[in-house]
Amino acid sequence: MKIIKKSNWVNTLSFVVAVITFNFTLIAQNEITNDQDWKLIKTQEKGEGWKIYKAKVPDSKLFQYKIVGKVNCSAEKAQNTVMEMTVDPNMRINKRGKSLGWIEVLERTENEIVVYDFMKGNFMIKDRDVVVRYSLFRDSTKNVKGVKWNQIDYEGYEATDSIIRMPIATGSWSFKEIDSTSCIATEIFQFHPGGKIPAWMVNMVARSTIHIELEHLRNSIKIDY
Repeated sequence: MKIIKKSNWVNTLSFVVAVITFNFTLIAQNEITNDQDWKLIKTQEKGEGWKIYKAKVPDSKLFQYKIVGKVNCSAEKAQNTVMEMTVDPNMRINKRGKSLGWIEVLERTENEIVVYDFMKGNFMIKDRDVVVRYSLFRDSTKNVKGVKWNQIDYEGYEATDSIIRMPIATGSWSFKEIDSTSCIATEIFQFHPGGKIPAWMVNMVARSTIHIELEHLRNSIKIDY
């Protein structure tokens, strides 16, 4: 069995819940958008490289984060790879082979996937869960393809007292094709795991781990080819 790191906010959440010791901070949810005043905060020039940006969210202490980098495949291939990563059970296993949770596919069509995502806690931290809808999109005027996601309510999978329901899990991947073998990938995401976690900690971890998803996407494409 291939052991890989968990992806984006899922990987980030696993780190955050391990260090919860603070009071709950109320967060206002805002729709993810690329029409923001983005500030460049980090550049990686080694290897294929990437750039990380952040933007303020109105009426919220959370930031939105964005990473931009090149991937060596077509935009359609990158888009399909992201959707398969969404339902890959190996994404819920760490490098030591320990299960960090599980995923259940509730709906799947040609253009959408709805999943129930359960994330294990430990003896100090409650389990987390969330229902997320992933949707393909295409903007032919900008020659962009991508995937967007957002947490939703789903009948039969309502929040319970024993598991903390994530209040925010939203984001998108977009892929602008350079040619048939390469494209520029842009990921934007924002999340909050709920419970007793302050916004500054979520921002800190999101900033330091957002590159993991781009690296995993690149590795998945290399393995597939």
